[in-house]
Amino acid sequence: MFSINSIYVLAIILIFIIIFTTKLIDIQSYNVSKVLWDCSLFFDKISEDNDVKQKCHLTLDDFKKLKRNLDSFLVYVNNLGYIKSQFFVINKDNCFFYDTNKILKICNKYALSDDSQCLKCKDFWSTFNNNPGKLLDNNLLLREGKKDIVLYKPYNCGKEETFIIGMICQDKY
Repeated sequence: MFSINSIYVLAIILIFIIIFTTKLIDIQSYNVSKVLWDCSLFFDKISEDNDVKQKCHLTLDDFKKLKRNLDSFLVYVNNLGYIKSQFFVINKDNCFFYDTNKILKICNKYALSDDSQCLKCKDFWSTFNNNPGKLLDNNLLLREGKKDIVLYKPYNCGKEETFIIGMICQDKY
């Protein structure tokens, strides 16, 4: 049936499979506090890159500069199991969303818009002062919804102006 050589070949293949699955594939377990810390640092980096205290918004040119970093961060969040995650920036008049499908949605004067994405901005902004969410480390705020969680950080700029940078993370798989 089987020769001694074919048994050796099967044994070697089995050994390679075991080595490959245990040693070569880097299976990472993510620490939730590390992920939250990474989100906070990422939001801070964006706020510093775009001089939030003077502009109090993110321009399309600023977005183009940050697009590569946003893409890699969204892939990182997606690999954690949070599918359909969206990065967002919002102030009292404008907001924009950027998702894992690399679709950018800009809402100028979202209070007057009927678009579903823009209505998210309107709802979020109207409840921001009354219900900011749970305060986590490094001034990161968490708000839990029915199907998602929102991680965000507010930044003060100008005369009582607020600029919010955050992520909407869909439920895990």
